[in-house]
Amino acid sequence: MIRKIEELLINADPSSCVVLDQGFMIRCYNTVDLCTINKLTNDIDQPSDVIRSHLERLSKMKIDPCYRIVYDSSYQALDNELVRHGFNVIDRGVVMALRIENMERELFAFANFYEQGILSDEGISDEWFTDYRELAGMDEGYGDIFENNLKNSLEEKMSFGLLQNGRLIAMGYATFIKEYLIINRIFVEPRFRNLDYGKKLLKAMLIKGLLKGCKAALCDIREDEDEALNMVAKEGFERLYSYQLRSKKLQ
Repeated sequence: MIRKIEELLINADPSSCVVLDQGFMIRCYNTVDLCTINKLTNDIDQPSDVIRSHLERLSKMKIDPCYRIVYDSSYQALDNELVRHGFNVIDRGVVMALRIENMERELFAFANFYEQGILSDEGISDEWFTDYRELAGMDEGYGDIFENNLKNSLEEKMSFGLLQNGRLIAMGYATFIKEYLIINRIFVEPRFRNLDYGKKLLKAMLIKGLLKGCKAALCDIREDEDEALNMVAKEGFERLYSYQLRSKKLQ
């Protein structure tokens, strides 16, 4: 189940370049310094040799490796080898889930209220990217990469925006993959936080997911994002598993 969920999350978050290497997927988001390495199989005979091959490959590309390590026994040998190779934990996160297939009465009872002032758009328009990049505070370089990655993605996506007095104050987007709704991102303008605007966007996403026949919703949240974790927990999301990111500076 963990591997299936991890695959869904990978597909919902496209990268600029994907390399398959000995049971791992190296996902590069730009050509400077950002990548993640996801384990695709439990059968890794010589993790130390694989890690060395990754270090050699990424060092030539001037990219620092970052492994996504799930708290599961099948990752223990890899984690031990990463520690031996000098990899440090740089971040932690949790994957949360909610079954929505039997929530018709609850969600549709609030549909009109939660969708008031919310705009939704099939796909992601150029105007959406401009507003989203500004709201998320992305610098120009990463913003271009982010936009290009999403435009090249083949997965079905929907963007959501929350207006107040004709002004955009919150945005987010979701991905629909088979029977799953993936909550990718929700951003609220700082001075409008703690006013349930993120909750309104989340509810709108859940309603759209239900209308599209989704049975479950998933989201991947950093462990230190207390506000986001509390918001989804209050809506009934439960923790599926935790993970950590181990990285090492090569340059």
